[in-house]
This record gives sequence, C-alpha cells and structure tokens, in this order.
Amino acid sequence: MRILGVDPGFANFGWCIARYDGKELVVTGCGVIRTEKDKRKVLAPVDNVERMRRIGDELEQVMLEVSPISNLVERRISIICAESMSHVPHASSAAKLSLAWGVLAEASRVVQVPILQRSPQEIKKAVTGSKKASKAQMKDTLCKQFPSLSEPLGAVVGSLQEHPVDALGAIVACLKDPAIQMGLRGRE
Repeated sequence: MRILGVDPGFANFGWCIARYDGKELVVTGCGVIRTEKDKRKVLAPVDNVERMRRIGDELEQVMLEVSPISNLVERRISIICAESMSHVPHASSAAKLSLAWGVLAEASRVVQVPILQRSPQEIKKAVTGSKKASKAQMKDTLCKQFPSLSEPLGAVVGSLQEHPVDALGAIVACLKDPAIQMGLRGRE
C-alpha cells in the first residue's frame, strides 16, 4: 500500500510518500510544493487562484504516475494522511490554509482516495511520545526510525525540511487507523 502524507500549507505544502506492508514503512519520496505571492501588481484573489493551481498541478504529479507498461495514468497512492488544520492566529493565514485544504480535498475526490487527519499534537505523540516535541526532535526521531527518509529529505532545502517531516509524521500517526488496516487486508 502506498500512503501519501501531507502537511498542507499555502506557501509550503509538504508531502511524503511511503510504502507500507503492515510491518515495514519505507519512504519512497518527499518534497515541498512552494508558492510565492506574485511580486507584480496583481489582485490578491487572482494571485491566490494561480497559487492554488500550482499546488493542484504539483500535487497531481505526486499522486499519479504513468504506467511504463500501459502508458495509462494510475493512482500512485491508496490513502492520504494529513496534519489537520489547527488553530491559526490570523484570519488571512486561516483563509490561505483553507485554500490549500480545498485543493487537497479536490485532489482526493478526483483520484478517489480518502483523507485521514491527525492533529499536530497527535502526530508529535505518535512519533516521539510527547505532544510537545520540537521540530528538531521530530526530524531526529523520524530519520532514526526510517533510514529511507534520508535520501529524499536531503533534496529538500534545510529550512523547509520540517514540512515533509510533518507529512511523514502524519503517516506514522495514522498507521493503526481502521481504514489503513482494511486496505492492507484487501490486498492479501
């Protein structure tokens, strides 16, 4: 089973793909979809739509792949595990985060893959044992637990690595979810 973990954000949308057979989780890729505000004098709503399209286009590339055998586009994943939207202190930040979630929800609908959500605290507890773990503790713990993370994470600029790390954390926090367990049984 292939699982997509996501840390949705409007400027930095972290993602991680892992293979899971019920016993072992192997990271096969990770990255960050980045968008920046247009520096030209463009209306904010117009700019937001362009940024949403960029997130959607890149997320589609992450979620789908062309089969080398049949040349057909196939789903690359079976389920999405996401860090849920937590309290955002500013209305404009909450609005932009909601736009990123809208793109994720539509992508999920198009490829017919469910989304599981876990709070940041649930993710930290599942990964480190503490709901108050730092970003550094999360990264250290996940890199030790999943050596396959090192190579794809190395391709991400250092200051942005927290986003795919959180995406992998979302996967770890969801592994015992009944939807994943049923998906595994359906593949036996």
